Amino acid sequence: GGAVVLWVHYGTWHYVTLTGACGGSVELFDPYYRKQSFKQKGIELVKDKPFTANRSVPFSYLDSTGKTIYALGPVKDRAAVILYNTTTRKTAEQTIEYFL
Repeated sequence: GGAVVLWVHYGTWHYVTLTGACGGSVELFDPYYRKQSFKQKGIELVKDKPFTANRSVPFSYLDSTGKTIYALGPVKDRAAVILYNTTTRKTAEQTIEYFL
């Protein structure tokens, strides 16, 4: 019912919007335009969801503490903002928290 703005590495640090999760990957919208497929295993261009996602990225990339593609980087430097609609917001009783 919401989205998460993440600060990730992609050659330089920039923001992407995480809009969903499916299996072992997250769906996100990256404002960096890209036509070519990724060389990195598991990262896919999403072309059929123009209003919600343009990338599918395995969780393992986000969890990296280095400066690899889509890495969140060192734990002490990670940044994320959760955005949600207050009418669809989950309560504490209905939510599982994850710490990145």
